[in-house]
Amino acid sequence: MKIVRILLALLVAAPLAAQGQSVVDIAKQKANAPKPSRVYTNDDVATRSDPQPGGGSAGSGSVNVAELSSEAAASVDPSRSPDLLKIDPAKATAADAQAARDFVKAKQVQIDSVTAELADRQEKLRTASNEGDIDSLTQAVANLRFNIDFWTMQRNKAQQLVTAYEQRQKQQKPEEKAASSPR
Repeated sequence: MKIVRILLALLVAAPLAAQGQSVVDIAKQKANAPKPSRVYTNDDVATRSDPQPGGGSAGSGSVNVAELSSEAAASVDPSRSPDLLKIDPAKATAADAQAARDFVKAKQVQIDSVTAELADRQEKLRTASNEGDIDSLTQAVANLRFNIDFWTMQRNKAQQLVTAYEQRQKQQKPEEKAASSPR
């Protein structure tokens, strides 16, 4: 019995000795580790007291993915959007408009890529027979749809900025011509 205890102690201590660290050193490292900048509690996580979309309960596998995606998109906090999307379109500069054009192109690439992935996951969902796979794929499809909806909203808002800037530019050109023409 005493030999077993010694062997167990050696088994625990051997990896530490191989690393050249004692238990005290490891404890000091953990104590000096940076503290998290934000601690999330249950109050930070939205809870749902109403029934899940599709009439089922959570985890029942009967989720209406389209409803879930629409609800998720409607709950997006616009303050999480990039600074570019916070610019008043009526006050956009040429640099803002160019940044918005680049943003629109990048978002479209992202949307196209995830749309292809969504189609792949939907096909896998149609042929899935394992309930675990069905639940996982259903959640993946809902997440992908949410992302596509959110990115589409961002892309459209950036496009509005571009369109407003271009319209202002078109309106200013005739005014400039009228001001510079001889009377």
